[in-house]
Amino acid sequence: MTQLAGLKSEKDMLIEIEKELYNYKFYYDLLNLLNENDINLGNMISQKIIIVKLIENFIQRLPEHLQEFIASRYIDGYTIERVAEKIGVTTRTCYRYRLQVLCKLKIFFEHQKATHI
Repeated sequence: MTQLAGLKSEKDMLIEIEKELYNYKFYYDLLNLLNENDINLGNMISQKIIIVKLIENFIQRLPEHLQEFIASRYIDGYTIERVAEKIGVTTRTCYRYRLQVLCKLKIFFEHQKATHI
């Protein structure tokens, strides 16, 4: 989250948040693997652990259609066009979903930062 705090523009923040969504599945799987094998990397990935848990908490609070969008786009890695086809909406609607998710996640991160200072 320190990367997120130093950004200047709204667009930069949304780009960084989307990167975290793309990385979410990788770090989620990595954390599960580390836990299963009792491996402790100390501070090396503690920042990513926090972000993964925040994103997981965030996703659980979203309406089902946005959860489905996130799963298809960022976890399954589908293109916007393929996501639209899979969930039965237009590509334009998927772009709206994307913007909604990024803006909501930005607000969520800001709220988490404000309450943990």
